[in-house]
Amino acid sequence: MQENVFIHGFQKVPRHPASHGCIRLPLAGANPAKWFYDWIDVGTPVSIRGHWPAPTLRVEKPALAGSFIQKIIIPIVTTTACVVIILLVWRRRGKV
Repeated sequence: MQENVFIHGFQKVPRHPASHGCIRLPLAGANPAKWFYDWIDVGTPVSIRGHWPAPTLRVEKPALAGSFIQKIIIPIVTTTACVVIILLVWRRRGKV
């Protein structure tokens, strides 16, 4: 196609062809419209192929190891070290 076609952001982009002259990019989520605008220069040839990929759900695993270490292990070790230091100091002073 050698005609002028507008590429612009749009709130809702259907998953099927719905325009006779524009290419709509989503404004939601990661805002591909803004990314595209910042990435490409005016007048750059653009080839449109296929379809917009379906969004993928990003499932993050909870950091159990880090959380366990921060919430359980570090307080136990810190408390134990404090008790040992106090006992050693008292022992040197002859109180225990």
